[in-house]
Amino acid sequence: MRWKAVVLALPALAAGPVSFMLFPVKFDTGVEFWLYDAFIRVAIPIICLSMLFWNGVHPRDYGMGRILGKYTVTEFISVSFLCSLGFLFYVIVDAVARAVLDVAPSAKLAVGFGGAKPTIVAAVYFALAAAVFEEVFFRGVLAFAFLDKRTLVRVVLYVLTSSILFASAHVNSDLPGLVALAYMGVFAGVAYVLLQNLWPLVVAHFCTDLFVFAWWLAKA
Repeated sequence: MRWKAVVLALPALAAGPVSFMLFPVKFDTGVEFWLYDAFIRVAIPIICLSMLFWNGVHPRDYGMGRILGKYTVTEFISVSFLCSLGFLFYVIVDAVARAVLDVAPSAKLAVGFGGAKPTIVAAVYFALAAAVFEEVFFRGVLAFAFLDKRTLVRVVLYVLTSSILFASAHVNSDLPGLVALAYMGVFAGVAYVLLQNLWPLVVAHFCTDLFVFAWWLAKA
């Protein structure tokens, strides 16, 4: 296993949940919130990716090479659409988990907007940042670390670890939300093992988050 890649990626993997648990920050202004969020959600991942690059781990190594990869444009769109359907099933898993556990839908966006009213620009920012950096680290980089030897045990360990870390990164979600996120993590992990191309998952993740945010915007 390529432990060095895990160590270099650790700040990006842990920044969200650690900052939420240790520093439940309350912001007085929107500017403070956006500066803090951009540091956690964008700056730290970029720094980690730079460190990986300097240590010989390039984008193609974690599935971010050519966008189309081995696919034609039509095939890429089709694969991205199927991945989006798999991601959107998260909504159904969430609803079923809430029904089984008798938990009402959350009254706020799990990611939070620093107390500010959500906007279209904010929704696109959150969806894009999550789609790119969460897929890169929770799927691509972890696959690079775990799957240097592609055995069944390694694949299962990778999918389970990826899904658990992905769910724990959204520690501010309630239990049904975490169940749904764990499902999304398993689906995305298996999909990446099969596709070896992160771009369809980035597209699917972005579309799913944008759909969820649009729903919340409609309710706001």
